[in-house]
Amino acid sequence: MRHPRLLTTWIVCAAATTFAATRADAGPTFVIDFKTASAAETTAITGDKVGAFDAAAFGFTTDAARGALIDSVMTALRSAFYDIPTVGMDGRSPIADGKMLDVDFIAGTIGQAPSNGATEYYFVQVGSAVSGPNTGGGTLGVAGLNAVRRASGAVGGWGVGSVVASIFTDAIQNIGGLTPSNALKSGDLAYSTNAIVGTVAHEIGHTLSLEHEKAAGAITPSGVAPMLGTGAIDLPNQARISPREFSYTSYKSNGNEQHQIAQLVGALGLRDRDQPAVPEPAALAQAATALALAAGALLTRRRVAA
Repeated sequence: MRHPRLLTTWIVCAAATTFAATRADAGPTFVIDFKTASAAETTAITGDKVGAFDAAAFGFTTDAARGALIDSVMTALRSAFYDIPTVGMDGRSPIADGKMLDVDFIAGTIGQAPSNGATEYYFVQVGSAVSGPNTGGGTLGVAGLNAVRRASGAVGGWGVGSVVASIFTDAIQNIGGLTPSNALKSGDLAYSTNAIVGTVAHEIGHTLSLEHEKAAGAITPSGVAPMLGTGAIDLPNQARISPREFSYTSYKSNGNEQHQIAQLVGALGLRDRDQPAVPEPAALAQAATALALAAGALLTRRRVAA
């Protein structure tokens, strides 16, 4: 595992829809680009290049199945950040009741502004490794430490629109030592979602100041494996196909204690839990259609009554 130091540190990781205006105080938006075969290969700030996301290698062989996997990963990614218990649910939590982390996630395309209208956004590229200083050797992903936020909440050193993390799905699909052995080849939605989102959330965590942690001794809300665990320390591969969570308390490899959920609060800040993120166009279209249908039905009833 290499941590070359340039302008930032690269962290390499191995083996309710409603209308809303853009919030003036919105936190960062992460645009997750699941690369298509027809899209150009893209390069992250770490110098790593990524090509197409091969869902068929995971057993999702149709366009519909690929879309279902991507939707599942995005849902799980939002849950990892949004569904951290509040203090009223778990007294260990640093998140006040009625609050949640101030961050948004959408699927999109590198080079295109996100569809939610955010003005501060960063890209994460998801696909097969092509080349770069951190590809190969079982590396599952790489990200710039503090690239988006520092623990204090200060904005990272990379500008809006930077590709701040890479997820190498070919390496994820080839993780070994799993039970069942074909867990990431058989089209199993739960296994594949857990393996992919665990790496995506892990790498995004690095861009928000989080560092690696020991799985042993980590305290998470539900007692599952910690999100910033790594095979380079003690995270078993089997844990990668199960749900993982950010930790309340854990220890770095050097034994220093850290509090990762509290660190996320410091890095991102909080927003009201019932304050909606900006809806994506598809959601707006669905809402508009529902309103149009309701209006049509009301007009019909009025005509009948007349």
